[in-house]
Amino acid sequence: MKISTPQFTAAMIRLSPLPFVSYSLARIVTFFAPFGVLLIEQEFFNAFGIPVQRTTVWWFVAAYAAVSLVRLGCLLLECWTNITFRYRAMGTLQLNTVASALDRPGAAASPVQPLEGLNRLRDDAGEVADFPLWLPEVVGTSIAASSAFIVMWQVDAPLSLLAMMPLLLQGMAALAFWRVYLYYRYAEGKLDDAYSVLIGTIVGKAQSIRILALQSVFVSKVKALGTQRRRNALAKTAYEQLSTSNMVDVSVAISSALCLWYAVPEVAALRIGVGDLLVFFSGLSIVASLPQTWATFIGDYAQQRVSIERLTDALPQRPAALITPRGWWLSPSQRRAQRVPFEPLAQLQVRGVSYLHADGRGITDVSLNITRGSFTVVTGHIGSGKSTLLDLCAGLLDPAAGDFVWNTQRCHSLRGAPVAAVAQLPFLLSASLRENICFGSNGGALPAVITSSMLTEDIAQMPAGLDTIVGPRGVRLSGGQRQRVALARALLVQSELLIIDDVSSALDSATEARILQNLRQHQSRTILASSTRPAIVEAADTIIVVADGRVVGTGTLTELLRTNTTMQELWSAIQRPEAPRAG
Repeated sequence: MKISTPQFTAAMIRLSPLPFVSYSLARIVTFFAPFGVLLIEQEFFNAFGIPVQRTTVWWFVAAYAAVSLVRLGCLLLECWTNITFRYRAMGTLQLNTVASALDRPGAAASPVQPLEGLNRLRDDAGEVADFPLWLPEVVGTSIAASSAFIVMWQVDAPLSLLAMMPLLLQGMAALAFWRVYLYYRYAEGKLDDAYSVLIGTIVGKAQSIRILALQSVFVSKVKALGTQRRRNALAKTAYEQLSTSNMVDVSVAISSALCLWYAVPEVAALRIGVGDLLVFFSGLSIVASLPQTWATFIGDYAQQRVSIERLTDALPQRPAALITPRGWWLSPSQRRAQRVPFEPLAQLQVRGVSYLHADGRGITDVSLNITRGSFTVVTGHIGSGKSTLLDLCAGLLDPAAGDFVWNTQRCHSLRGAPVAAVAQLPFLLSASLRENICFGSNGGALPAVITSSMLTEDIAQMPAGLDTIVGPRGVRLSGGQRQRVALARALLVQSELLIIDDVSSALDSATEARILQNLRQHQSRTILASSTRPAIVEAADTIIVVADGRVVGTGTLTELLRTNTTMQELWSAIQRPEAPRAG
């Protein structure tokens, strides 16, 4: 589904109609203020010459002052409504994009890379939010210029035609240059995206780049991309200068010279009055902006299609969501109340669920039952589909086939269900340890979850305790500490099902055993985990054996070791001595 420029522009106006209407009225009045001055000048010089009557002079001074004050008030109103409209519209676009990203299944790949998406939300959202403000600009300029040209025509028709020739030529040239400028502007956006992604890769993978001795390769890429951006910026700026006010100044100068050449003899012969000549040149200054305004508007209209496409690329399935007003005034509790309610979990059934990734890996026709208070472990070789199954049960993916039954409630996806998940590679902010655990929660149960996650001793050794900053993605923490912080965060959430994806992979055996003991202390806590660690597998109430994306065995460890070949092979492999792990 494509969104046309008129449809998108109309949606932008509907998002903030009052500031737009106020801006439009103020802008049109501002355009007519010079026209009022023009009429005052004509009346002053033609009707009165250079008057000596003090009363008449003061009347004209008062008229000038009134027009100036009205124009000043309209300019201030323009400023407020312009900023208000643009930032409201741009903010809505950004919020809708972010909200749609949060609504998307969490494990699904983003259509655009994060840094590239950031560029689009900043530049393209600003571009399309600003475009509706061109409408009163074009309308106001057209009305004011048409009125001024009528006055000029009444002064002298041939002189008016002579004055318009350079301006019309300038408008056609500006339109041609503007189209070339838009080409380089579009290229600038793509180069900025590529540069952001490259810098983000270097910063995020600096250690890997050094280990592979690829520093010179990436430095060369940065230099080459920098050269491309510089050359493109030079061309864009040159064409921008050629298509904007600089050309207007040149065309007005030429037009003024031609008009003086024609008008001076007419003034000398008293066929054109001094007041008429002054009002003619005042009108010329108003008319001069019309070709440039229309050329810019036509070129900018073409740019909108590009910016709209770049924004909707982030929402390929539901592009209309970008311009759909949302209930941002609702509180988090009100938004939660609008969701489909899930009862306290008694039993979760996974029925014939399938999901395949782009590379063909995933799960096919998987069914299992999870009862309240149970500890279920999914195990299997690497690439067997364990993480995919857990992502589906966590609501991070929507199944391609099959469904779930929460107690008696049938649902296609578990998105929105009271499920807390702990990923193998946890997500941490560059913030304090407390903020990374609480994540907006009041933290009333914080001491308890810190104890359950075996973080008490680690926090005691940190310089600022819970207020210690963990660095980007938690780089100041060990792998085991990051996993335990993520576990503490999940335990702090009021959930009916706790999903843990190999969260003990970076823990030593002693820490793993104590965490497992703490988790099992709560008899009502329902846990679904994936692991190949012996201690975790042995502690499971039920083991789900997965191979090549299918469930090949279900039961206790004793039962599976007696009857299941895959479990026998896996158990033999994981019983081998392991190297010590840092916790």
